[in-house]
Amino acid sequence: MSKFPTTLICSLFVLFCSCIDKKEKLSPFTIESVSMVKERQLPIENKDNDFWYHKDIFQDTIPGISLEKAYSEFLKNKAGKEVIVAVIDMSVDIDHIDLKESIWYNDDEIADNGIDDDDNGYVDDINGWNFLGYKDGGASEFVNYEYTRIIKKYSERFDGKNENEIEREDLDQFKTYLKAKQKYSERMEYAKSSYDNDLGTYEYALVMKEALEPFFPNSEYDLNKLDSLGKVFKGQEPISTYIADRITFDTYGITEDYILESKIKSEERINKLLNLEYNDRELIGDDESDIDDTDYGNNVVNSNVKRMDHGTSTAGTIAAVRDNLKGAMGVSDNIKIMPIVISGFGDEHDKDMALAIRYAVDNGASVINISSGKYFSLHEGWVHDAMRYAEKNNVIIVNAAGNSNNKLDIDENYFYPNDYDGKKEISNTFLKIGSSSFDLSDLKDPDSNYSKEHVDLFAPGVDIYTLDSSDGGYKTVSGTSSAAALTSGVAALVWSYYPNLTASELKYILINSGVSFNVMTNLNEDSDENERVPFKDLSKSGKILNAYYALKMAEKMNQN
Repeated sequence: MSKFPTTLICSLFVLFCSCIDKKEKLSPFTIESVSMVKERQLPIENKDNDFWYHKDIFQDTIPGISLEKAYSEFLKNKAGKEVIVAVIDMSVDIDHIDLKESIWYNDDEIADNGIDDDDNGYVDDINGWNFLGYKDGGASEFVNYEYTRIIKKYSERFDGKNENEIEREDLDQFKTYLKAKQKYSERMEYAKSSYDNDLGTYEYALVMKEALEPFFPNSEYDLNKLDSLGKVFKGQEPISTYIADRITFDTYGITEDYILESKIKSEERINKLLNLEYNDRELIGDDESDIDDTDYGNNVVNSNVKRMDHGTSTAGTIAAVRDNLKGAMGVSDNIKIMPIVISGFGDEHDKDMALAIRYAVDNGASVINISSGKYFSLHEGWVHDAMRYAEKNNVIIVNAAGNSNNKLDIDENYFYPNDYDGKKEISNTFLKIGSSSFDLSDLKDPDSNYSKEHVDLFAPGVDIYTLDSSDGGYKTVSGTSSAAALTSGVAALVWSYYPNLTASELKYILINSGVSFNVMTNLNEDSDENERVPFKDLSKSGKILNAYYALKMAEKMNQN
């Protein structure tokens, strides 16, 4: 990303609250405004350790969420209550040193006794539930894409037909089927090309390893030694090329494990994600067409976290322990993470999504984070019913907007899950979040989806320092998953100190307390100057999440 200028005109909107409940009684609430952002005082070259996204636009001239300011100026000497955040995602490394203190524990369940002690329908669910789990303790890692499932379901009825041969009541399904076939064809072409590349890289890496084995037993490569070896064998092929390529691999962190993992994922994309004959539900023992069949899955929420790493990074962004002097830092130490596993490589099942939301609500979660999504949905109604259930029970759902740089207002870019029935929103406690960057001259994450109709708010999502489940360490990640996670963290933070707020009031606060930037931004990395757009036009609110102002607005609302 480009460096941002030292000064920038930045206007912040004044908020006038005139909604229902306490919001009707809230007097005009003014967010601090400035006409000029001061010259930058803090470098952010070391973004990982500085946690740029916790900074403040006014004090630090960095467009973060003002979390440090919230703690130093607003929450000092205050004590909050525990808030449970359900992370509906991949497996979570519940034993990670920077997360294990923040994992939810089901006090109403006795561990490993094979009995559903709390009578919630899930046996031995001490820390959560894995809807991809097998009875023997394993779990599915690779599942069909949703468009693969759609083709399997409708091919017998629609294959070989044109629109004139379809009954009116089946027309929408037929159009979805054709769209799924198109997407399937495109993805299969990509999958085959990707597999050829990854297989070629894997086979070349084996040859390179064998050639360098005499110099580096046990593959313990050293850049200095490689460089010296390159000078000795300069011009002597093929060894000089192997040495140069090994240096490139090591420079960019391309390990043998990474190469092997890429090959496996490429194989499984063809063998499982796109395989019309593969049914991942057979291994789980579930009837995916019956929402009332809930007797499946297991209680192992940390299954193969080395490969299934997304849930851990998401949970770490929300609730990595703040005061233990370890690598990452979450939003609040009052948060307990409830891991609910529904995601593998492929697309989530709507049934799992719906049941996971209901599980979270029934077991005490106040915030539900869903850092995933898809462009097709077989059973959207099940998920909508679960959203209504969450709203009825005062639970807020935070969802990532997706990372395809698509305008979600366009029908073909519609992104699930969403609280929209084609005419209106069906829930007042559902938020969809886009991803912003640290670069004031290019504030939109180039990959983030956007929409004036469906994206509520943006939050920092570029270069977020969080947990790595592959080695128990840390890593930097980017995307709307991280933006959603930060939003879930701030939602829990506000609720921790103002537990009497309703979920709809909290949603209102998160949206309306955000900071508005009167700046132009690129839609993608390849944009030219003529394609720059106002950042405020990329979401309903036009704002970026702000913890400090959210807490101040909650305090004001709490007084009324």
